[in-house]
Amino acid sequence: MAMSAEKRAEASERMKGLHASGKLGRAPKPIVARTPTEAYIGITATWSIGISVDWEKLPMPEAQQAYAQLRKEFEKAGFILNQRSMPAADGYTCFMCKKFHLGLARGTDFSYVNPQTGLMQPVSICGELCWIHYQELRIKERKERELIPRNS
Repeated sequence: MAMSAEKRAEASERMKGLHASGKLGRAPKPIVARTPTEAYIGITATWSIGISVDWEKLPMPEAQQAYAQLRKEFEKAGFILNQRSMPAADGYTCFMCKKFHLGLARGTDFSYVNPQTGLMQPVSICGELCWIHYQELRIKERKERELIPRNS
């Protein structure tokens, strides 16, 4: 289940309050990198980014460090935006262990017939052990069906 924007904002404010009160240690610093030669990355509260680096004159170790920080921040932004753009992860309840799992099932059988309803229903299985137990259940059901005498 995805958290709504309002709940995320409330949680963020709570965390900021805990940081400010000292209960969680020091507050996170804003993203600012400064080098002696005026390399600067500043992100304001709105979303503007200012980058002022003299890449030609910046000593190579500091330039590599500034580049690594930029790259790390852009990769983080890409990861977060990709996650935000994805639909919320749905889950399923395993047919055998009856536990709820996030994501996709490891196995699905579309041929199971529910004995109560007589209708076919998809069965989601979480892992190898549950799949083995499910196969044992299906074999047992098939053997029981074959033992029932048929009217000729």
